[in-house]
Amino acid sequence: MAQNIFWIELFVIILFVSLSVTEAKSGCCSSHGGVCGSSCCDGSPLSVKCGGSSESIPTSSSTEFNISQGVCGAQFVGNPFCNGSGIYQVYREVNCTNSTKLQELCDWRCKNGICIDKPVCKEELTMPFCRGLDVYQVQTYTNCNNESKKLKSCDYMCNNGTCIEKQNNELFFLGIVLSLIGLFFIFREKMVKKSNLYQEDINLKRKRKNKLKI
Repeated sequence: MAQNIFWIELFVIILFVSLSVTEAKSGCCSSHGGVCGSSCCDGSPLSVKCGGSSESIPTSSSTEFNISQGVCGAQFVGNPFCNGSGIYQVYREVNCTNSTKLQELCDWRCKNGICIDKPVCKEELTMPFCRGLDVYQVQTYTNCNNESKKLKSCDYMCNNGTCIEKQNNELFFLGIVLSLIGLFFIFREKMVKKSNLYQEDINLKRKRKNKLKI
């Protein structure tokens, strides 16, 4: 009799536990297709209340984590970035390890994860300019490369892309002396003419006086 009572009580306990678990899981995975074994039917993990593990599970907004299989969804994560002239992006493998993969190699330059097209420049020359005693010009090519070209070197001075020659002091003073001599002769000639006119005027007055006396 006692043995029968023991089996009846054991059956009642097992039935109670089963009903409690079923009732606890009835509201679990309601938005994930219900409970399928140890996880939700869409592969999402069970919460602690629903009988899931209490250990922290890594999550990421950019990575799907399938706890039932213990693997990550293989995909690119984060934003593309530049390294030299290449565009790279982090790739998360199925075993949850990250690697950097080349997405694109830019022809000219990479900036903020985007390829920048190479500009086309007009071939032209700048105005001459001075660099010390040398005269230079900058040549711009169609590939937008610049090259400074030396045109010539000045012996004395460079100003605004032009060579200034040193003045010869001896010739300068000689020019001044010759100018003064020329001015002297011009002045002398004028004085002589003035003196001759004065003398002629005096002679003319004397002749008039002599006529009046007669």
